[in-house]
This record gives sequence, C-alpha cells and structure tokens, in this order.
Amino acid sequence: MCTSALCERLRICNLVKGLRIWCLTWYGHVQRSDSWISKITDFEVAGKKRKGRPNKTSRDRVMKDLDVMGLKQADAQDCNCWRVALQHHAS
Repeated sequence: MCTSALCERLRICNLVKGLRIWCLTWYGHVQRSDSWISKITDFEVAGKKRKGRPNKTSRDRVMKDLDVMGLKQADAQDCNCWRVALQHHAS
C-alpha cells in the first residue's frame, strides 16, 4: 500500500503530521495520568553510559514534536486546551 493510499484510508493529509499528533495525544494523556507510567517518563537510569552517540529516546522525539508544533510541556495538563491545539495543527 502506498503512502497516499494509507493517508486517504486513515483520513489524514500528511502521514508524518498524523503520527506526530498521535504521539502528542498519547503524551498528553500520560502527562495527565496519576498512574505509574507518568512517574517513569522522567526516570533516569544511573550508571556509566556507553561511548559513542547516545540513542534517541522517545522523550527526545516528544520534545522535538513539541517544538515543531509550538507547544509546551505544561500545555498538556489542560485536556481541552491540548485537544484544541492538536486539532488546530491537524487541519
């Protein structure tokens, strides 16, 4: 299936933008949650790091997506504001 057919089937105009919005939707949900998953998102493992380029983490990806969309981490705390901001960027 080609990209344009997939985008049409998913009803999104841009696959990258659609994935970015999906990821940030989940990020907002996790940020507002009181469960264990929201507590481990900022957890850093102690110990010595390997030599070489560090691996890209999901947090790095989210921070880049926030920057591209012009959003802040604190914005995720207000569910309605977050939803409106993501819908605005989707169109």
